[in-house]
Amino acid sequence: MQDLYTKIEHLIFLQNYTSPLLTRDSALMCIHSALMGLEHVPRFYLPKSIPESGRPEWIWGAISYCLLSEPKDIENLTITALKLLQCPIQDIRKLSPAEKHACRKLIEDSMNQLLGDGTIYYESSRFTPFTNQDISELLAYIESPRSNEQALIYKRLRERTISKLQYQQKHDYIIHRMNLNGKWDIFNAVYKFKLEQLWQQTWLSASRYQEHPSIINVILPGEPDE
Repeated sequence: MQDLYTKIEHLIFLQNYTSPLLTRDSALMCIHSALMGLEHVPRFYLPKSIPESGRPEWIWGAISYCLLSEPKDIENLTITALKLLQCPIQDIRKLSPAEKHACRKLIEDSMNQLLGDGTIYYESSRFTPFTNQDISELLAYIESPRSNEQALIYKRLRERTISKLQYQQKHDYIIHRMNLNGKWDIFNAVYKFKLEQLWQQTWLSASRYQEHPSIINVILPGEPDE
């Protein structure tokens, strides 16, 4: 662990850090995601106070990134970044819980100093309905959508929020029935896993948040054959 901890310290305090492929913030978040086991999850740094200047554009950019990025692409980019940083993900996974906690805290404290008070946000709601974090909460800080794309994303997020409540209620009902029947906790885990599978079939793919092209848009332009 000391080797990874030292590498993180070096990355944080390196005065002349320059990389055409990876900013310092992105590098730190890549390591943090691997320590969390969330290397495939969309993420960004969310300050507690978002400046009013440019706030709508910043929020829509963050929302679009979280919803229109494919998890597999994010995972591949994260693993590639870790290789560039000489922090193989296999080595990170071997660390003890205490070692991972120490490295995460170092990253979180340093990003608070570099970027202001805030948190590294993970858009886990694309993977499970059983999480408190949800990118739709940012919609409260902006006005109505200003484009068709924003309107579609807004609509999908509202649908997802309603669906999330329905999944949670369904899970609570199952747990209640299992408690009445004296079932073991393992059944809870199995049912939760099944519900998460169903959730991901609908909400994991970026295409769910995109407008599908109309038939007019996919026809190649040109004059009909005479």
